[in-house]
Amino acid sequence: MAKKQLNAIFSRTNPLKLLGFLSENPGREFIGAEIQAKLKLRRTGLYLAANELADSGLINITTRGKMRFYSFNMMDPEARQFKVLRNISMLRPLIKSLREATKKSCSMAARAGARMTSRAISTCSYSHTIRMKLKG
Repeated sequence: MAKKQLNAIFSRTNPLKLLGFLSENPGREFIGAEIQAKLKLRRTGLYLAANELADSGLINITTRGKMRFYSFNMMDPEARQFKVLRNISMLRPLIKSLREATKKSCSMAARAGARMTSRAISTCSYSHTIRMKLKG
């Protein structure tokens, strides 16, 4: 089975879509119509998801007059951990490409017998050490 992208997993259900959207915009408040337009959710789906997330403390719902404003709750430890996990999953492709580029440049320099600066040697040996620890 192919490894699925975590971002796809984070957007399977309406509560996860809403939590992901609000976690990408911490400190901002949105009205329901904005969220509906961005996430392509129906009003009922949005309100059910929002109430579920608010009951668990992951998001805040503030009412001013007849309007409801939704925001990410950065004070909740579980919400913060969700944001960290989501950020790490978004950085994964970059980390993978940097790891491959470092591996290629180190092996090419070693094969060419090029004189490397002490910083380059340190970077190559550090990345080799990390790879060995991950394998072992």
